[in-house]
Amino acid sequence: MKVLFLLFFPLLFVSCKDEQKNWYVKQLALKVSILDSNTLFKLYPKDSINLGQYADKLIYYFDENKIIREMEYVIIDTNDRRDAHKYYISIGDIAWISSGQNIKNYFIDWPNGKTDSLYADYRKDQITPYKNSCGCGEPLQELKLNGKSFISKTDYDINGIYIFDR
Repeated sequence: MKVLFLLFFPLLFVSCKDEQKNWYVKQLALKVSILDSNTLFKLYPKDSINLGQYADKLIYYFDENKIIREMEYVIIDTNDRRDAHKYYISIGDIAWISSGQNIKNYFIDWPNGKTDSLYADYRKDQITPYKNSCGCGEPLQELKLNGKSFISKTDYDINGIYIFDR
């Protein structure tokens, strides 16, 4: 009996694998990358990046004409040497701010003095929450960097990394 249990118990997990996609709670961070890492390093010098360390002051938005610079971000290395866009910026809580406070326009204040605009439109999904492609209640509806849509989306995780050509 133990042998049968040991043989069939693992099958339970394998057969449920496709269903597990709906078990994920949406990550609140938006992951964006620039097609060529060299372009990123012209905006944010590589030697000043603390990979994997959360920081603030890079990304901001306006709320009732006040600048809010409390958005946490982190620059992460995917450790995939094949990708030119192996570094990405993870921007925290943007889904909640966009859907909950209806703030869609953000700005990236790069250390080299340039500023990019980021439009992120998350909206509450009242009809099929947790059954859409992101497995979440606030799916991303539209995303643009400097008025241009992303050129591709990776399958790095359930939400992916949105790649822009800057």
